[in-house]
Amino acid sequence: MENENIKNLHDDEMSFYDVIKIMSHYKIFIFGITLIIGLLSIIYVMFKNPTPIYSGNMMIEIGEVSGNNYAHAYFDNVFNLKTILEKEFSVKVSIPEVYNRLVGEKSMDDILILSVSDKDKNSIQPSLLKIKDFIIKRHQEKIKLYDKYIMTQQIGTIEIDDKPINALNKKLIVLVSFVIGFIFSIFLVFFLEFLRKIKR
Repeated sequence: MENENIKNLHDDEMSFYDVIKIMSHYKIFIFGITLIIGLLSIIYVMFKNPTPIYSGNMMIEIGEVSGNNYAHAYFDNVFNLKTILEKEFSVKVSIPEVYNRLVGEKSMDDILILSVSDKDKNSIQPSLLKIKDFIIKRHQEKIKLYDKYIMTQQIGTIEIDDKPINALNKKLIVLVSFVIGFIFSIFLVFFLEFLRKIKR
């Protein structure tokens, strides 16, 4: 009985030669499935042309205030200001982090990066400037309370991407589709072989 089980186990094992033999037998099937999935991906990327969406960024440095009777402080807490801006405008606000050996990643207390996305590339800069004006006016109200201050300001220039952020990487999609098609076809081949053995 034990010898029969060992024999059956050896019969069920598949050598590398058997794998190559099966794949060779189904080579047309494998090629066909791979080709079909690859061609479908080519058709997809040819007809899938999403409306381009562009993105622009602006960096804002929050102003500092100090006075004879006041401790050093910023006009705004960056986290509170981030929440306010994202509620008031269609903007994504991020707070950059710097690496400090002692404390690890640490958020910067005075920098905001504003990101605006739009179908109309020409409307991005006016949108960012509008948000900047909102911040400046908000902080100008606080200037009167202090003897010394450094006003909130824009750092660098507004950067607007020339390439749409939703552009399809057509070559990558097609390449991945052919690879997936090849793997899927091999899976089908061995599944069919499995069914064929069961029916014996």
